Amino acid sequence: MQILFILLAVVLIICTVIFALQNVATLTIQFFIWQFQEAPFLFIVLAALVAGLVSGLLILLPAITKNSKKSSQHRQRIRELENTLEEKDQTINNQNERVRYLENHLPGGQGSSESG
Repeated sequence: MQILFILLAVVLIICTVIFALQNVATLTIQFFIWQFQEAPFLFIVLAALVAGLVSGLLILLPAITKNSKKSSQHRQRIRELENTLEEKDQTINNQNERVRYLENHLPGGQGSSESG
């Protein structure tokens, strides 16, 4: 999966370089009271791309933090359940040892020398 992301990044970089070399024109951009004269077309496109990425991340941020918090709570619950399971296993082992001891040391148990 990581190789796929690296390959995708390389392809994106190559496409960006080709785009930059083929589009060397300059533009004048007006945004409210600001005006940018002679701005390279590539910078305009990249600025729009960055603005879109930032907007998308800001929109997703609440969901990401919520999922991260839930994931953390689930990991904590798993640790608690694993600890409980360990305690129960230990209790079962202790009880099995007691049963074996009692079977071997009580009269009429499996381990006694008396025959019935």
